[in-house]
Amino acid sequence: MRKKIFLLVLLIGCLGRQAHSQACFNANVVRGCAPLTVTLSDCSGGTNTAYKYSQSEGFVQRNFNTYPIPGKYAITQITQNGGVGDSLRKSDYIEVLPTPIPVFEVRMCANKRVSLNITDTQYEQCLVDWGDGTAIETVNKGANPLQHFYAGTGSYALKVKGNYVPGGCGAEKALLINPVNDLPAPAMESITANIRSATAGAITIRLQTRPDFDYEIFQNASPIPLATFVGINGIITKNIENINTETSLCLKVKTLDKCGTSAESEAIYCHIPLTVTAQDGKNTLTWIPYSGGVPTGAFQQYTLYKNSQAFQILTDAGQASLEDLNVTCKENYCYQIVADFSTPTFNFTTGSNTECVNAFSTQIPPKVAHLNATVETPRSIRLFWEAENEPRITQYEIKRDGTSLVSLSNVEELLDGDLKLDKAFCYEVRYTNICDNQAAWAVKVCPTYLYALPAEGGKPRLAWTAYQNPDNQLEGYVLQKLNEQQQVYQEITLPASTLAYTDSEAKTDRQIMRYRIKSIIEAGKDITSLSNVVEFTQKFRLFFPTAFTPNSNNLNDTFKPTALFVKHFKLTIYSRQGEVVFETNNIDKGWDGTFKGSPAPADSYAYYAEAEDSKGEKFSTKNSFILIR
Repeated sequence: MRKKIFLLVLLIGCLGRQAHSQACFNANVVRGCAPLTVTLSDCSGGTNTAYKYSQSEGFVQRNFNTYPIPGKYAITQITQNGGVGDSLRKSDYIEVLPTPIPVFEVRMCANKRVSLNITDTQYEQCLVDWGDGTAIETVNKGANPLQHFYAGTGSYALKVKGNYVPGGCGAEKALLINPVNDLPAPAMESITANIRSATAGAITIRLQTRPDFDYEIFQNASPIPLATFVGINGIITKNIENINTETSLCLKVKTLDKCGTSAESEAIYCHIPLTVTAQDGKNTLTWIPYSGGVPTGAFQQYTLYKNSQAFQILTDAGQASLEDLNVTCKENYCYQIVADFSTPTFNFTTGSNTECVNAFSTQIPPKVAHLNATVETPRSIRLFWEAENEPRITQYEIKRDGTSLVSLSNVEELLDGDLKLDKAFCYEVRYTNICDNQAAWAVKVCPTYLYALPAEGGKPRLAWTAYQNPDNQLEGYVLQKLNEQQQVYQEITLPASTLAYTDSEAKTDRQIMRYRIKSIIEAGKDITSLSNVVEFTQKFRLFFPTAFTPNSNNLNDTFKPTALFVKHFKLTIYSRQGEVVFETNNIDKGWDGTFKGSPAPADSYAYYAEAEDSKGEKFSTKNSFILIR
């Protein structure tokens, strides 16, 4: 009886679980690469089963889904059985994985070996196909680099594929490689010294490199590298600091592959230490001649640079010094020496440190040259000269007749104005240059001073002081005659020994005679000097006859004056009775002895004359004369 009761209870329990079944599902794959398609199998036994794959889509009765984006996803199932519902949510149930290109580095080694270093951190492992028919190798994440030997020659397609475990998927990257037999010999392009110092020196090197190899720079005969770096596909510039560059620093280069093989440069690359010293009027350059090991005949030249401009080329490899005389005091000069080496298979340049100095000089500069002077205006004298342009002149000092006159900046002429040119003036000039060195006074320059002597026989007499200049150069004099507008209308050439002149050809039509001396210093260059202007004033002349005889066919048939230098004139003639019988403003028109168209009677007549000379002086005269018939 007890056995029958137990079986009945067991049967009722089974029937109860079928009526109230729980949600249940499984995926065919729960981890894989995007895009990942997942198919679900229902194990709930219910009806109206639906699934929710994402919040945006809601519940669907579809039992599969594709995930295009990497990430972790939840799936929820709902189901019914006998009117009773149930649900099941599996969080982070599906993991969709990204497929990045696997990260690895391939380096060529000597003897056709290759080093492969897989640095990828995404995949649990990578599959390596060397491309030469050998078996595919599986490499777990974080494993040491692999080495592989290629027995043949030519190019190979190396493939590395990422692999998820579990998942069994991933991206692949192929690389075409060309194994090499020998390491390339390292070649340095240039060395440039930046700082010359026994302990804190610095240089910059330029080295042709390849990305497959590492490089070491070390001092010749020293096993300890000064610098280590990874190559690139081209030139690497590298600074090396805190070294001794006071003496010639010589370097060697080593190429290293990832398989433990190395190759050392045959050449020894050195830099050239340069020292520059400022001395009086020059800069002295000294250097250590190049002492490195380079191919025979490779040396081409030393090129010396001053302020970044090449100024000297030397072809003697053993030369070790040079004097630069083309310097200006207080100027800063920076020098560098560069050695060039070249053969069909070897090219190298090494540059010294750049050294800068300030030049100085104590040399006394020469006196000013070609100092001359000329009268510029009736009250001024112009000085002009030449001087050395280098070193730059900062100040001129000028003295007139021994007294300091003025200080000027960098000019080469002076107009000494507001003078009373009543004597000879002499000038001296000196200058100071930028080096604070002062030239001596130049020998005096004294422009010609012209003055009048007492007239002799009514003829103007002139004398003048000799023209004097530091060059002691004078070709002769020219006496110039000037009109009222100060224009030259006549010139008389005189020898340099002549210092006086009498003008025996003085013009009678000029009341004022103006003279000037032109000193011919250098005719070929039109260098001349003018003196002051001297004026001679001749007295006006006005003479009236005491009688005249009209119509006598002689020179005395009209009454008019004889005159010199009269500019304005008025003549009035009166009869004895005081009647005006003749009047004129023309000094050349005289009275012909007629009055009102008839001959005037012989008698005594009076005249009154007013005149003004060419200097503006006015005068008048009156007297009587006799008309004779």
